[in-house]
Amino acid sequence: MVDDSVTWYFVAYDQLNHDIFPWSNGDRAKNGLILIESKAKGNSLNYHKQKLALLLSNMRHFAKEAEDLGHPVMYRFTDGNYHDELTRLCQEVGSIKMVNPAERSLRFEIKPLVEAGNISILEHDGWLTKREWFTETVGNEPPFRMDKFYQRVRKETGILMQDGKPMGGKYSFDAENRLP
Repeated sequence: MVDDSVTWYFVAYDQLNHDIFPWSNGDRAKNGLILIESKAKGNSLNYHKQKLALLLSNMRHFAKEAEDLGHPVMYRFTDGNYHDELTRLCQEVGSIKMVNPAERSLRFEIKPLVEAGNISILEHDGWLTKREWFTETVGNEPPFRMDKFYQRVRKETGILMQDGKPMGGKYSFDAENRLP
């Protein structure tokens, strides 16, 4: 039987952090973590076997650390995809929360679960910038002109800026960096 007082979070393989995400706040015993090893994901692209081994090892170590910190942990193995396993888990534990995935393919895969209200998406606090900065600066459709975005980030954050001007006198040294 699953404890109804636990809030469950699906943790993507690129969100393995105990400090910056919502599950780090409050009583860890009330913040349950779900990790899924999906064979379908591993087979979806031509991943290097050592990369996959590293990712899976990271997930397993993170799960153990989370248990040691007091989190309830559900670690699932599936031959299928994330959508199908998360559908089963929602039937088991109810609604699940998730930090907005960085990976586009995962966002599309879970979209039906989000639209059905089974998964709630939370803001990703692990980024230096907000997604809106990007879309406001370069739009939603390629081709993306990254130089405009980089200029905005520097202006808004003050990174590599001095007295309101770019360090080195200009925002980009791409042309110089491409010289042989």
